[in-house]
Amino acid sequence: MGEAIVQIVVGLVELLFGRRLFWLFVAIGGFLFGWWVTPAIFEGIPMWGRVVVGVVLGLILAVLARFFTRAMVAVGGFLIFGPALVVAVDRFGGSVPQGGRSYWIAFAIGGVVGAILLGIFFNWALIILSSLAGAGATVAGIEHLTDTLPRWAEVVMIVVLLAIGLVFQIKSFFKHKDKLIGLP
Repeated sequence: MGEAIVQIVVGLVELLFGRRLFWLFVAIGGFLFGWWVTPAIFEGIPMWGRVVVGVVLGLILAVLARFFTRAMVAVGGFLIFGPALVVAVDRFGGSVPQGGRSYWIAFAIGGVVGAILLGIFFNWALIILSSLAGAGATVAGIEHLTDTLPRWAEVVMIVVLLAIGLVFQIKSFFKHKDKLIGLP
């Protein structure tokens, strides 16, 4: 249950504030990367091990994002969109067993797309990717709290949360354009 609550809280923060708190977006990307990849590399690692790896990687990337913003844009896009594509493929019926070939292919494709999008369309891509990743993480947390959640309900929740995140962040972008935290 704790994992679900963490996913929901982190997902909602990312959904609503991913662009304004860029360093936090990168830190969440680092945490998620550590969380997702650790069991694929180290079979049987306990939950606390995944949390420690995720937190340490997230903190390192957050510090780097504060000092090397432009370089960390691509890293953040890769680390957020890689796991997001793995989750999307899994949610929509694809087979991505953790540590398997399809897992790593989806992760790499999603990561490269995220890095390119953030590099080219920084502001808009950050708003879209952080909203999408936040919606996905929130729904994944909700799914852990329920016994069975039909696929159609997951899709509807992701779409609704994505729309809420986009509207909130776009309004915030135009309202606070010159008061951004951690952005050049």
